[in-house]
Amino acid sequence: MTENKLFRKLTWNIFKRIALLQILALIVASAFALILIRSKIKEVAATQVVEQAFYKIQTHLNYNELEADSFCDVLDSKLSFIAIMKGSFKKVCIADYLQSHEISDIMYGHQKLSLKESKVLYNKRINIKSLYHQSVLTIDGIEYSVFLLFKPHYVIEFLLKTNKSILLYIFPILFLSVLLSLYTSIKVASPLKSILSKIISFSDSYKQNNILSDINNQVQSEWEIIEKNIDDNEYKKRKLQKTLVKENNKFQALLDAISDSIIAVDNEGKILFANNAFINDFNVKGMISSEAHYLDFIRNIKLKSFIDGAIEEGQSSFSSEFTIDFSPNRIKDYYVKTNPLKDNKGRTYATVCVLHDLTELKVAQKMREDFVTNVSHEIRTPLTAIKGYVQTLEAIMPDLDEAKKEIMGTINHNCDRLTQLFNDVLSLSMIENIVDIQLTQVDLKELTEQCLRDVSQIHSRSTANVKTSYQADHIISNDKMLEHIITNLVSNAFRYGGANIEIQVNWSEDQNSNYLTVKDNGVGIEAKHLPRLFERFYRVDKSRTRDSSGQKGTGLGLAIVKHVVNKLGGKISVDSTLGVGTTFKIELPKRQLV
Repeated sequence: MTENKLFRKLTWNIFKRIALLQILALIVASAFALILIRSKIKEVAATQVVEQAFYKIQTHLNYNELEADSFCDVLDSKLSFIAIMKGSFKKVCIADYLQSHEISDIMYGHQKLSLKESKVLYNKRINIKSLYHQSVLTIDGIEYSVFLLFKPHYVIEFLLKTNKSILLYIFPILFLSVLLSLYTSIKVASPLKSILSKIISFSDSYKQNNILSDINNQVQSEWEIIEKNIDDNEYKKRKLQKTLVKENNKFQALLDAISDSIIAVDNEGKILFANNAFINDFNVKGMISSEAHYLDFIRNIKLKSFIDGAIEEGQSSFSSEFTIDFSPNRIKDYYVKTNPLKDNKGRTYATVCVLHDLTELKVAQKMREDFVTNVSHEIRTPLTAIKGYVQTLEAIMPDLDEAKKEIMGTINHNCDRLTQLFNDVLSLSMIENIVDIQLTQVDLKELTEQCLRDVSQIHSRSTANVKTSYQADHIISNDKMLEHIITNLVSNAFRYGGANIEIQVNWSEDQNSNYLTVKDNGVGIEAKHLPRLFERFYRVDKSRTRDSSGQKGTGLGLAIVKHVVNKLGGKISVDSTLGVGTTFKIELPKRQLV
């Protein structure tokens, strides 16, 4: 049986049970109400008969004596028997239509009455019902016990009349109540079906089959199924709560174990969570409330703009460096990276900010930069002096033999090589410490041609042929850093490509990036060397340490290119085949001038 048929069957069963119970309850309630109403009506009718009899007796006594024979004239078709007693005095009036055996039964009924009570009693022996009444009557200030007997036909006739009226009112009310109960049953059955449907949809396939089987076989009622599943869900909820608390504790422990400051803010800037490093770094007092805003703790206009921009963008990761002044004596540098938090529908509801403390690293970098600058200066100064003395000796002693000239040349060459090495080390150190890159619009053709002229002058003895092509005219970048890239890549091609090679320099672009390709058809590089090609001082082999002009490389050129490309936010790749040539490709993202 399909699920829809089962639910229709279930709805019909629920409707039948609820409707039947309500209708039975209505019938029972109506019968009980009818009995109460008839009893009340009978009591009212009996009271009315008794009051009329007492009124007739009182009226008669106003004009006649109690002992007079005329007192018994108060008897009529309703009132059959009167007995007034006080001590030894007794006045009895008996209707003529009473039989002798009925009189004895009257006294039998009298014994079942208490004072001031009216009751219709059934006499089994004479097969008749009579209304008995016993009360107190005050005559001339004297209280007498009065016992009255009435024929009940008046009460019975009154009940018969009222029964028709009662039924005329009860049946329409009962009919409307039945209709209302049917409507209520439908209204109750429909939500139960919806509740069971949701319970099934929340259950796994095994449990779904069990529930459907119970419904089909009527093993359990729908209420039992609902109760059982509510209990199961309550157990699962408690278990899930424990798991969530455990996972939350693990997550918080993981956050607190990270030395970087971490904070998450929602789209309104309110703090969702933060780790101990953030609390300690930013001097947070006490617990962070759920209504706390990140600006309560981070008071830096540039960092505020950065975080607000990340929240507004909501789709990408951003990173930058900032200096935060906590106090005149406490200034820290941070590398800040943001990442969006998304829900299961891919919508960003919060942003995570990771603040990596660069203060000690900056100090170390400054010390290294100063050291490299000082060492380079201190070494280049004596190197310049040595080279000057060599050139002086060559000038004042022009008739030196070949052996001495070779020694002088070697000294001069190594001075140049050491100078170039320290120049490269200094350049690499300066590039690594660049924070703010000055961007301008660069004419690619003009810059490239200038670099090629400089390189060609250095490698004037080379027979390489350089070709250029430009599918892009301009780029928003730093001209000095681009000059480092072009010069080093083309110099490498000149230096290690071999004789009579062709070097191709090409600029191109697409919607998002600019591309520089430097390709040669030289000797190529073995694949095993490519992963380490951009390491400092790494050389492929000793045979490649000297270029075609006889000069040795420093092993820093490609490392400088790699660092410059990274600073510009780009990527560099190399492809090379022995005997075919080498191709370097650089991708630089397009930027806009601010």
